[in-house]
Amino acid sequence: MKAITVQGDAGIEGLVYGEVPTPEPGEGEVRVHLLASGINHIDVYQCTPAMVRHDKPHTMGADGAGVVDKAGPGVSLKPDDEVVVDPNLSDPTKPGYGIVGAHCAGTHAEFIVLPEKNLFPKPANLSFEEAAALPLALCTAYRQLISRARLAAGESVLIHGVGGGVMLYCLQLAAQAGAFTIVTSSSEEKLKAAKSFGADACINYKTGDVAQAVMEATDGRGADVVVDNVGAPTFALSAKCVALNGRITIVGGAAHHVIPEVNLRDLYFKQVDIHTSTMATPEEFHAAMALAAEGKVKAHIDSTYPLSRFREAIGRVAQGEQFGKVVITRD
Repeated sequence: MKAITVQGDAGIEGLVYGEVPTPEPGEGEVRVHLLASGINHIDVYQCTPAMVRHDKPHTMGADGAGVVDKAGPGVSLKPDDEVVVDPNLSDPTKPGYGIVGAHCAGTHAEFIVLPEKNLFPKPANLSFEEAAALPLALCTAYRQLISRARLAAGESVLIHGVGGGVMLYCLQLAAQAGAFTIVTSSSEEKLKAAKSFGADACINYKTGDVAQAVMEATDGRGADVVVDNVGAPTFALSAKCVALNGRITIVGGAAHHVIPEVNLRDLYFKQVDIHTSTMATPEEFHAAMALAAEGKVKAHIDSTYPLSRFREAIGRVAQGEQFGKVVITRD
């Protein structure tokens, strides 16, 4: 089968599109013929030499959608059933957690074998491309904003760097929750697009004073919840923008994982809670996907590329050029 594999230390340019053995399902496992897969920042990390923690060659990819091709013994799914991959190999709140594409072979291939529990029925209202754009980013946003930060109706939320999948799903979830939503970007085009997804206030951080604009938008209170998935460039700003008794919620660190000097007084004098998070529990994944099935959260596809042009696709995500999700189709 065709797949994208990490084979050396050359980063994105070293990714290889070629033949790898087609996997066979075992007891309780299912082989899926993948028709689409979604790109996430974890894919960028997976081909970054300093961060690679798996044997090579390795097939990347956490998100995917397709049809059941072959079922192993003890499986209830049948050939041609349409499914979406749950990228959570286990519960992230418990030891031994793993992610599809990081701790096992991933979805940027023609086929994948996974335990049946990692396959969710594809909602009938979604195309395979839309379904592949949802899982990792949506369940991450759901856990981060709804479960961890406990965003409530009537609260305000600041979302740094709207444009990527997690942030765009955070925006939709916040709007669904009845919150006042504030987003930032350096792109006027992305800010304009964000309004169509429920943004109440948009701030260009290149041309405006974010902290001042947040205070003006919240009548001087600051944001009840700050979603900071950028990392080092924005955390000190998040501390300034968060309200008294507010919460800052962090996933990943798209720009840098090491946070520089922060004035702790901006945090402890305001009684700020800081929440970290990653991925989702099985219950959270199902709740998030149910919102997509009901049409309450929508996948926005920035662009699609065939599997053979994977390096172009991942380069778009690595440069932060996308608004929404970049999806890989099959040649």
